Amino acid sequence: MAVVTRRTLLKTLGCFVAAASVGSILSYWHLHQPTAEKTGSTITVVDTAGREVTLPYPVKSCVVGDDSIAELIQVLGAEDTIIGVEDSIPKRGYFPKLEDKPPIGNQWRGLNYELIAELNPDVVIVYGNLKHVEQILGKLEEIGIKTLCVDPSVVDGPRTKSIEILGKIFGREEFAEKFMAWRGKLLTQLGERLAGLKEEEKVNAYLAMGMGKLSGDKLPTKAYGGKHAHIVTIEEWAKIENIVSKVLPESHSGKVDLEWIAEENPDMLIIGVWSSGREWDLTGYYVTDPSAPAKYINSLMANEVLKQTKAVKNGRVFLIDHLLTGTRPEVGAFYLAKAAYPSRMEGIDPEEIHREYFESWLRVKYQGIWFYPQRWKGDA
Repeated sequence: MAVVTRRTLLKTLGCFVAAASVGSILSYWHLHQPTAEKTGSTITVVDTAGREVTLPYPVKSCVVGDDSIAELIQVLGAEDTIIGVEDSIPKRGYFPKLEDKPPIGNQWRGLNYELIAELNPDVVIVYGNLKHVEQILGKLEEIGIKTLCVDPSVVDGPRTKSIEILGKIFGREEFAEKFMAWRGKLLTQLGERLAGLKEEEKVNAYLAMGMGKLSGDKLPTKAYGGKHAHIVTIEEWAKIENIVSKVLPESHSGKVDLEWIAEENPDMLIIGVWSSGREWDLTGYYVTDPSAPAKYINSLMANEVLKQTKAVKNGRVFLIDHLLTGTRPEVGAFYLAKAAYPSRMEGIDPEEIHREYFESWLRVKYQGIWFYPQRWKGDA
């Protein structure tokens, strides 16, 4: 990789800084930092946890502790290397080469270390920003399995570094650079559309993330603060103010009351859905009938407390699949910005960007309901 001098970098950034988002600039900077050194048949990388890890080059077999990691590996065209998968992957519908791979649990609720030892991969790839990741690393070290930490959903910096690291260990640098160019172009376009938002134009929202089945008129009250990865997508890229950030500025998440939400009177209610291919999911690849998400939205809008808010009065209550604020933030930011600032986003169809992501990068047919309602398309 060519050496990028400070003068060259500043000159390059100066050409597009006025239009580019902060995310685009960070992406460019992190992509050009040295993170790997090849020596014969091995490669040494510094992962997102700051650990120096030496692996066979290229990596020929791996196990993934989370579906988001598998998705990014598939984006880079290296999914054939995955020999053990997180439990939900076979049910998601868009991992055709991984559906018959043995499930090894997941790093959130527990890994099957015995099975991982039997599979004997070159490396196990996990999220490195967990409180209990040290325990995972220790157990894998005990059984002689190397571990690499990445953070593909931490969109401000670590995601960019994760893409670069994965591209290098699999020998897919060219794919990584092309994907970075694609996402950089998107973020620049989004930054241009939302540039110069006046204070009176800015939209605020309550973001909730539903865990498990969502039904009735119950709004999840586990809220996400200013330090949560998903909030970067919403606040920095889509330019939507998260009302919880002002009371939880240094927290990842916390609990709030329904009455407090009503008092804050947000312009939008955004409910993130943790989908994983289950029959009661409201979003995801296999959700193609809008009746269930519509029923839930209508129930929320009939809630006696919530119907006092501007969000309900103006019909700005939305479901978004959690993958669109974490795993695919470049795409999710467009849905959110379109819902918040329709006049500024005129002529842009977020679903077409999402379709391109599926068909050009995941290389599978696009389908499903991922953001609902898309009022710009006439959804109820």
